[in-house]
Amino acid sequence: MNSASQSEPSAAAARALTADIAQWSRQGRRMATPSWFVLLCVSISILAWIPASLLLGDASHLYWYAVAPLSALVSGWYYATRPAQPAAWPGLVGIATGAVMLVAVLAIVAFVRGDWADAGPWLVLGSGLGVFASSWRSPTLGAVAAATLTTVAVVAVTDPAQGQAILALVVGVAAALGAAVDLVRAEGLPRSAERTA
Repeated sequence: MNSASQSEPSAAAARALTADIAQWSRQGRRMATPSWFVLLCVSISILAWIPASLLLGDASHLYWYAVAPLSALVSGWYYATRPAQPAAWPGLVGIATGAVMLVAVLAIVAFVRGDWADAGPWLVLGSGLGVFASSWRSPTLGAVAAATLTTVAVVAVTDPAQGQAILALVVGVAAALGAAVDLVRAEGLPRSAERTA
């Protein structure tokens, strides 16, 4: 066998190995920064606000005093106890972003009145998800962030009677769909592993 015919299988094996390494690297990033959990927390918190706001009436803002810190604690616990931890920079960005989001939402709920009081928390949520999407390289988080910011803009311009309920429904459902998509992506096997399994 000549050297040319020997190098062809070696080159093919090297290409396959490189593709497998890239796939496992992407899988590792997704496992270390599972954005589906953030989206699940967002979805549950927001969709639960709809019945809570009906029960609490004018005091519906009190819901966020309890739920925003609880969501932050649950998310922090989940990420701290995962066996696959994110790299230092995405991890620090995630912690800082989550802390800023929590403080900003609570500050808006506590101190801001008028139109900005309604739109502010949604803008914080959309912007925070955008930062997560960028640092974690998550197109799903980016799509939910874009849906959130777009819905806020549409509701602000059209000013419908039930604007907050519309926002909650659209963003909550978008986050739930995103969580389902990212859960499948994060927990699924890479294609090469599926072929050999």
